[in-house]
Amino acid sequence: MSRELVDSGFKQSLTDPSILVKHDSKDIIILLIWVDDMILVSSITSLLVKEKVLLPQKFRMKDLGYISRFLGIDVVVRPGRIEMTQRSYLEKVLQKFNISDCKAKITPSEAKLNFSANSPFDARKYREAVGSLIYAMTGTRPDISWIISKLAQYVQNPTEDHWTAVKHVLRYIKGTLNYTLSFTKSEMD
Repeated sequence: MSRELVDSGFKQSLTDPSILVKHDSKDIIILLIWVDDMILVSSITSLLVKEKVLLPQKFRMKDLGYISRFLGIDVVVRPGRIEMTQRSYLEKVLQKFNISDCKAKITPSEAKLNFSANSPFDARKYREAVGSLIYAMTGTRPDISWIISKLAQYVQNPTEDHWTAVKHVLRYIKGTLNYTLSFTKSEMD
């Protein structure tokens, strides 16, 4: 598929081959391909409309309209703004680790982490929880980046103290399920 897209003027990103970019004078169109899903965005509506006519001539595809969900991320398009949230994904994470009914925390971690050598914790469960939080962190929750980067260092040999810190993050998530990542439109020169 990428060969045909390159032939039609798209250039594949050097940093991520699933992203293709096409420039038309000072306007831009970006195409993101993930397995059999595609997101098409443009700096100008007319360029987007033009590409939405051309692409189905080369590929079997269906236009599903404005994006609403992609890879577990809910997307809301508002005038001049795009909001992204992983609320439904994070609710499932809380359920998976039996922490849905917990009391929420107002910070992602304690101010000072103290991981003294104590009894080992189930490494598989710990990895699953940290992995779930890494996905949230890279998707829409940069607010948990620091603590998750610390906790990820212990995936091989977690202890009860590490699990307590993971539960603290999950309790923080419980209290911040409504957080969104918002992108506001800016004027182009």
